[in-house]
Amino acid sequence: MSYLNKLQLYDASSNKTALVTQMREMKVSSSIRLVGTPFFGTANQLDTNFWAATPAPTGTGSYTLGTGEIVLQTGTTANSSVTISSVRTSRYIPSNSNSYRAILSCTGTSDNNNTRRWGAFDASDGVFFQLVGTTLSLVARSNTVDTPIVSSGSFNGGNFTSYTVDGNVHRWEIMYTNSAINFYVDELLIHKYTASTAPWSTTLSLKVMASNVNTNNGTANTTIKVRVASIVRLGEATSRPNWRNFTGAVTDSVLKYGPGTLQKVCINTKGSNNARCTLYDALTATNPIAVIDTYNVIGSISYDLDFFTGLTITTTANVGDVTIIYE
Repeated sequence: MSYLNKLQLYDASSNKTALVTQMREMKVSSSIRLVGTPFFGTANQLDTNFWAATPAPTGTGSYTLGTGEIVLQTGTTANSSVTISSVRTSRYIPSNSNSYRAILSCTGTSDNNNTRRWGAFDASDGVFFQLVGTTLSLVARSNTVDTPIVSSGSFNGGNFTSYTVDGNVHRWEIMYTNSAINFYVDELLIHKYTASTAPWSTTLSLKVMASNVNTNNGTANTTIKVRVASIVRLGEATSRPNWRNFTGAVTDSVLKYGPGTLQKVCINTKGSNNARCTLYDALTATNPIAVIDTYNVIGSISYDLDFFTGLTITTTANVGDVTIIYE
């Protein structure tokens, strides 16, 4: 059942509202996939353009592909581990929500010395589901510190307070902003967390990650079977771009820290022979995006390319007049 109340459309079945503007327009947003591709490949041939096994598997930890999913398995050697993560980072933009979503299952003999995690996180920051033995917990991580950790029995989503992970495939979703996190299983809200006194993570630009780790000499042979895992943004990047103009030599000038989009490079006045403008997805002169010959090229070059670490520029003294447009 849905009804309109004070410019909001309320859906009682999901306990959610949508905004209707003063001009009687529905405020809507598109889902934009930021990171996460299908697990193509055979055996252990991971597509390293999109996925990384970092840190490297230890002991009998392994990953296998070729069956429509990637299987992360510890094997039976003590303290074995295996981790995969997306190469790219999902950019977070204020006023938009990001959402992690995965279709996966956990199988094998449970053991309290085995920890399985899946979500939007890395070694320092993020948010994820955590399974230790048979206990499911919901975790936020900030600067390597895991807090809060909310375990089964204390969930507040209204659908159930406890949840037992079985061996079947389920839909796992985490919707997050800078102030709130919602956890869902099979599209049912199981817990809501509000960061009312401090940020819950030092960054919200996160990677997809899944890990399966044995510690304390644990030898349980457990698996995580991931069919798909991705992070989407609910809404397009619509902020107006920034720009910088250069007419002489600069070295390792940082245009932006963190993820963004390189939109255009405008060569307004061409440079002299061998003039160069180089742009990097980094905070130093490494990992080049483009090397532009400003002697033979003039006009506007459209890129529309995302960068993930930062945007840095280096030019030669005879570069001419160049404008960089980015967001």
